[in-house]
Amino acid sequence: MNRSCVSLLLCVSSIGMNAVSHAAQLSMEELAAVFRTEPDVEPIRVLTVTATHGFRHTPAIDAAKKVLGALNGTTEFSFDFTEDVDDFNRANLERYDLLFFANSTLRVDEPTQDAVGYEAALEFRPGDWRNFDAVLKTAERDIKGRIALSGRPGELSGMAEFGAGVSVIDEIAEEGDQLRLIWDAGSNTTVTAEVTLTDDGLTGHLKVGEQSLPLEGVVVDARQTENRDVQNPVTADHRAAIVDFLCTGVGIVGSHSSLDAFYGWGEYRRMVGGGLFESHPWTQRVRILIEDPDNPAVAHMGDELVIRDEIYVLDNNPRWNSHVLASLDTGSVGIEQGPADGSRNDYPISWLREHKGGRVFMTKLGHFPEVWTNPVFLQHLLQGMRMTAGRIPANFASRRIKETISENVWPDDIAVDEKGNVWIAELRGKIHRFDAETEKTTQIAHLETTDPTKLEHGLYGIEVDPNFYDGEPYVYLYYAERETFTNTLARYRYEDGRLNLNAGEVLLRVPTEPQCCHQAGDLEWGLDGTLFVSTGDTGMSETRPEWELSEESISVYKTAAGLKDYHWSRLVDSERSAQNLQDLRGKILRINKDGSLPTDNPFYGKPGVRWEIYAYGLRNPYRFKVHPTTGDLYIGVVGPDARYDYDEYDISTNGGENYGWPRSLGKLFYNDWAPEDIPNYVPPLWEYTYATGGRSATMGPIYQHTGKGAFPKIFQGKVFIFDWARRWIKWADVELGTFSNDAENDVRNTPLNVELPAYRFTNIRNFDQLTTTAPIAMELGPDGSLYLAEFDGFWDAGPNAKVTRYRWVTGSDVIDTFSNVTRSAMGSEALGQQIYDARCASCHQASGQGVSGVFPPLAGTRWVTGDESRLISLILDGVSGELEVNGIVYNGAMPPWANSLDDTQIAAVLTHIRSSWGNRARSVTADKVAGVRSR
Repeated sequence: MNRSCVSLLLCVSSIGMNAVSHAAQLSMEELAAVFRTEPDVEPIRVLTVTATHGFRHTPAIDAAKKVLGALNGTTEFSFDFTEDVDDFNRANLERYDLLFFANSTLRVDEPTQDAVGYEAALEFRPGDWRNFDAVLKTAERDIKGRIALSGRPGELSGMAEFGAGVSVIDEIAEEGDQLRLIWDAGSNTTVTAEVTLTDDGLTGHLKVGEQSLPLEGVVVDARQTENRDVQNPVTADHRAAIVDFLCTGVGIVGSHSSLDAFYGWGEYRRMVGGGLFESHPWTQRVRILIEDPDNPAVAHMGDELVIRDEIYVLDNNPRWNSHVLASLDTGSVGIEQGPADGSRNDYPISWLREHKGGRVFMTKLGHFPEVWTNPVFLQHLLQGMRMTAGRIPANFASRRIKETISENVWPDDIAVDEKGNVWIAELRGKIHRFDAETEKTTQIAHLETTDPTKLEHGLYGIEVDPNFYDGEPYVYLYYAERETFTNTLARYRYEDGRLNLNAGEVLLRVPTEPQCCHQAGDLEWGLDGTLFVSTGDTGMSETRPEWELSEESISVYKTAAGLKDYHWSRLVDSERSAQNLQDLRGKILRINKDGSLPTDNPFYGKPGVRWEIYAYGLRNPYRFKVHPTTGDLYIGVVGPDARYDYDEYDISTNGGENYGWPRSLGKLFYNDWAPEDIPNYVPPLWEYTYATGGRSATMGPIYQHTGKGAFPKIFQGKVFIFDWARRWIKWADVELGTFSNDAENDVRNTPLNVELPAYRFTNIRNFDQLTTTAPIAMELGPDGSLYLAEFDGFWDAGPNAKVTRYRWVTGSDVIDTFSNVTRSAMGSEALGQQIYDARCASCHQASGQGVSGVFPPLAGTRWVTGDESRLISLILDGVSGELEVNGIVYNGAMPPWANSLDDTQIAAVLTHIRSSWGNRARSVTADKVAGVRSR
């Protein structure tokens, strides 16, 4: 690209999509000039598919053809366009470096067995789309169109198209099955459709001015339940040719509605990242956040991009198996914070991924024709294509995997030491150690503690000394003493593979009440080596004022305080604990690891105060974490049980903070309490009620890890939170914002109105949703992995309890089937079979017979059963050019696996191949692979 063209592109980029019209004013010749490349650049041959079976984005497709056609003359790209699905054949695809689905919405002839949701019933369910292929009947002809509705009854949105481009429906009035739709069709023309929904479509009239035309529609499921009059659908042979094309190490690119395609083809879903179109709630100007600003496809956009486009919501998030480049800023579409349930709240916009040895680049952008004529988008698309064609180096493989590392345990809390060993505490007193080197879990002690059926007592927390491997091999336990129920912090020496429970040092005792609840009990190290301990208020969950106060005294109190009602907040018990600085309950405490007290504690030296106290006014701070660089405390607090009560997350930046319990919690100030009645009051980071289910707000780590094993940049500095009752795990930013109170549930005659500056969670997004277990403790390991204790059962262990680990793997493809298995427990035979199924079977077939003339057989060939060193070299280095197998010359390519699989994995898959389909050759060892690799 010449210097003047670069300047023009940078100028437009600095304007960004805030001024789409500026970019739209560039002619095709000017656009072609902007992207001019030197004549000696290696060509990239692209088969551009614009064929559609679903909704056709005619204006955008026409614009794409014009601009890409113009680029044929000035860039290294050679774009061929097709509407013929018969071009999906091996001989034709061999001519190309890229297959580009440009807003194509193709369908298959018959759903494959692995297709998702193709048998879904046509129901008008909340959150589902209902699409109609519509016909408008005029005197001269029938006009075909499309109407799409989304949302839930009472909150519908939608779009319509009848040959003049897509229009957003501005107004939808509902009365049962009767709908009135109004939209602007351009040229100051307002269209009104009055329709009645039926089981299989709609009927009614469309009014334009004085004209009223009959309108009929047939419902079309967005998930493609069947082929509805699709002409020339994509057949099994077509699909096989596409997969074979990708297996040769080339690339596939998709824009916008290519994600509204191939619902009946499971392989395509996996190819593009796992998710396909579910809805498009935002057709508007949006802000897009750039997650990898160094990537060539988004580097020109800076930190963000503002664009008017149609943003798809997919039915499965591609983030967890892709390298995400950009994502939607949910605040730009009115979502200020993530919901406290499992609703989707993370919307990647563009991403890269590796699949079957080939490269894939997807972008949701491209709905409007003016997007296609904007240099910012074109640079995004062309650079994505260059990476996918292998002309620009890029990391396409990025994937989160989850592994079970310990089973047959009932984890209540875990600690991860500096070597990655995991220490596991059970509520009933058992203690286990997962050895990171041997990947084995061993019980190392059984502490005598209380029976947990005595309401939440037992072994609460575990920590490992930060100098464990430097002469202080101590493990710290917080537990209820068996006879007295006193909550006790003690440390024990680990020696000879066991925890010596006979020589413990008691560091702290916290009196509790044996009849009930809210014990908290988490342990965390401060940056200076001090030890933090969380304590609950131990209050009765069901204590009510009327149990200790007469109706007359309550009435007098209400009148004096100006209350129309009263909250039964714990005025009778938690004041004496959580708000009492002479009591250790309802607090975060801080001690030195030998039991002495830090002299810089916020209340140290003050008379009449317990000097261990670091922060107070907490109900049940079950889990908290220390920020790895600032030392700030992030605290998850489980709240009480009334419908108006909250759970909350808090932050301590200096110590001495009061979070208000029982005078306040979340957004609610109880009865006549106000912020000025709460000394040192600090508002919460986030809060939520029972509106979306049960709740147990719990804190995970603040992610900070770079280098090998690190999660993507977007996760750096993010706070992980989880809810034990709702079973979700989320991640969030922390920013300065404004806290406002809950006036609706205020019981004053004149409700309180509070607005305070405060740190707040923003961009709250889903990380995972458990189903058979509940997250109860989460730690960041020294390898960048996230370790999770998964609780099952109540007072006794359930069958699904375990400890798992989330890892992020980049730089090579990762086998799909590794996502939920324990590799250490997987035999070599099973491992080899899984790798073959994930990486080889689509090309060489499950039978090992290959594809005639395209992929050589693996059964009955000396290439496989002969010299194992030669076979290992072929796998490590890949194949390019001619290869003769059984007298037949194959001219193809297989990507190298040297960086994709380790020695154990390569040995396993080669052993599987050499012993399957009648092959009888000796096993391949990992040492043999390592020897060949080192040559």
